[in-house]
Amino acid sequence: MELVAIRDIEYGEEVTISYLPLALCLEPSSRRQTWLKDEYGFICKCTSCSIPTISDPCRRFIAQAERDVAKSLAKLPDLKRAQVVELVEKILTILDRYEDDGLAPRVVQPHLSHTRSVAELYRWLDDATNEKVWRERATIEATAFDDDPHTTPALTDVLRPGSQSPVAFAVNNRRDCGEWDPAQREPRTSYSTASADQQSKQEESALHEHRPKRHRPRRQRSRHR
Repeated sequence: MELVAIRDIEYGEEVTISYLPLALCLEPSSRRQTWLKDEYGFICKCTSCSIPTISDPCRRFIAQAERDVAKSLAKLPDLKRAQVVELVEKILTILDRYEDDGLAPRVVQPHLSHTRSVAELYRWLDDATNEKVWRERATIEATAFDDDPHTTPALTDVLRPGSQSPVAFAVNNRRDCGEWDPAQREPRTSYSTASADQQSKQEESALHEHRPKRHRPRRQRSRHR
């Protein structure tokens, strides 16, 4: 296993690693705190857990948006052009919220998945320029977490430009960077509307934080309207 920093670490800065499983990242702070106390015996004092009035609404928004995106991707072949454009905007908003709440380092795989989705959706819209931009972003992200340290500096600019999020690491996993059809993506159950008991059963098998504008590649909106 290799831990890779995805932004520069200042001298003397404390390095932290989230103990939460991915399934709990979008849960309310009270649920996250309960899990951490039960599993590791401590109360988290990070910004997101200490000020839930800020982080909880953001995470609720992301969780609902994730469910909406999954439903739309499942019926992508039947969507009209305007609906695909709306879907792209919703995914871009999710990516922005990941950054704003400091979640990007903790949701590497969903972040990469969404980046690939945007590229593929631009292909559906016949927007070659933006497809190329987002496919390159996805390739850089995937490569940076696939044992090539030379691309990690590039990831800093692509994944989190100007971000001041807490230090975090991602564990390298081999991922395919080739062609990918978002309609074939399996729905993520981590943020489902299942009951607390059902979620707990899922989480047991899944062991493992306001809103400035983030630069997005220019989109040719005239082609989408």
